[in-house]
Amino acid sequence: MKASSSSPESRSILQQSVSKPLKQIFVIMKFADKHLDSAYAGVIKPLGEEFRYKVLRVDEIRDSGQIAAQVLENISRSELVLAELSGERPNCYYEAGYAHTLGRQLIFCIRQSEDVHFDLAGYRFIRWETEGDLRRMLRGHLESYTSKGTE
Repeated sequence: MKASSSSPESRSILQQSVSKPLKQIFVIMKFADKHLDSAYAGVIKPLGEEFRYKVLRVDEIRDSGQIAAQVLENISRSELVLAELSGERPNCYYEAGYAHTLGRQLIFCIRQSEDVHFDLAGYRFIRWETEGDLRRMLRGHLESYTSKGTE
């Protein structure tokens, strides 16, 4: 009761994780990589918006605050989490594990030239070489996910 009557900003991360998630895709990925930044700006963000999701990466948050806490908060509040794991960033694996623990719907992506780590090898990945590959496969995942809610 207390969680439902308080503002989202005043709720703990745990309270947010059990609240109804926002129609948001939070994107976990390496920054300052020209290929990945291009894929985000040219494919991931516009495609998510086409499916009427707010698409957010932590570097787009402009308010003050602790970055790691903002990442966990947005994972907790998001309906979908897209984890682009190219570049082997340990923080990305940690954040994906957190999303998994909360039971968030996860979409894993990795560039075709990179290896999926052993612990995640049993999960479905979008393995992409070009932005066209990423667009086509991500569209398929989003269509599949959104159609489950209408059945």
